[in-house]
Amino acid sequence: MELRVIFLETDSDPAEWLLMPLRWDSVDERQEWAYKSADVLWRLREKRPKRREIRALATRLDMLVEGIPGRVPVHQVFLYAPDPRRIPLAFYALTVPVEGDRGAQLREAVQADQESPVRPVEVDTFTTERLGEGL
Repeated sequence: MELRVIFLETDSDPAEWLLMPLRWDSVDERQEWAYKSADVLWRLREKRPKRREIRALATRLDMLVEGIPGRVPVHQVFLYAPDPRRIPLAFYALTVPVEGDRGAQLREAVQADQESPVRPVEVDTFTTERLGEGL
């Protein structure tokens, strides 16, 4: 068995990030997760959110997570939801072995050379203090 650990560092509130399961046993399970997540996100913002607001966010979450698994090779998905009135942003975490050429591994991990049916893949270089240059 291979153990994968994903560490994420952010300045944002950890409560604004949802850990999204990658597999569902049923549509009901997925919809229940979406409703509970929507309820939590709204209660972080308001003491007594309206049920229609919770249902609306739950519907958006359900539609979003329904289309994610299988479309992108990924080991974990997080949804960043700082405002329950807006569509959450999906953050994909993929782990790759640290073998061979670092640049080639990074390009593979971010799918820099993959064809996209929608638009060209956008890849930017950035630098961090601890890890150096990344894509």
